Amino acid sequence: MTFIDANSNRLYVQVEGAGDPVVLLHGWPTHGRLWRAQVPVLSETRRVIVPDLPGYGKSPVPTTVQFSFTYFADAVEGLITELELNGCALVGHDVGGAVAMLVAARRPDLIAKLVLLNTTPYPDASRLIRVMVRAGRLPPLRSFLTSRRGFGLLFRAGLVRGDRKAAADRYYDPVARDPTRRQALGQMLIDTDLANLEGLVGRLTEANIPTAIIWAEKDPTAPPSVARRLQAELPDSTLEMIGDCGHFL
Repeated sequence: MTFIDANSNRLYVQVEGAGDPVVLLHGWPTHGRLWRAQVPVLSETRRVIVPDLPGYGKSPVPTTVQFSFTYFADAVEGLITELELNGCALVGHDVGGAVAMLVAARRPDLIAKLVLLNTTPYPDASRLIRVMVRAGRLPPLRSFLTSRRGFGLLFRAGLVRGDRKAAADRYYDPVARDPTRRQALGQMLIDTDLANLEGLVGRLTEANIPTAIIWAEKDPTAPPSVARRLQAELPDSTLEMIGDCGHFL
């Protein structure tokens, strides 16, 4: 575990193993521990890099920034450059998937392979996501979504198997210890502009990066129709559906 400076952001990063690099990006409202089961397996044959994105987990909470997709992409691009990970495989879940697509679309020279898991590739992809973003702009609903009870609801809806309370606590604990993190999570909802995703898949199509799409079938925020649409539009892509599994696959 270490801290790395990346494009004016200080990121908490886990680095394990040796070999071809793979970078794992989490989404909202999780952090790098999302990948705790995958890291030991991948690190047997790969160099695995797992950052907490700015404001998440153990990464410092930035001030006076707009938490846009572009902002997070700048941080990830800076991390890849700083660690000289050119030609890495970039994996993204949820918001991390949208960030991964943005990095790959604008810097295809850095990315050899892309893996997308239950993410938000289109402005109109999911009514539930649009509702959540709008709700996040209303103070009472934003306060609920970023509370322990709100996390509990998110993981009851998004986790089909496993201990939902333990999962919610795992990601809420850093927020509970530092109130500025709760404020940052709320600000991320306020700053999320789904219109910024307009045309992103088209730009990624031009980059023509080999892409694996891995999707849980029982995700209320990103239904299977989104995965099938994405696979149809990306020319060099594969799709694997996982049954009896929710958003936090």
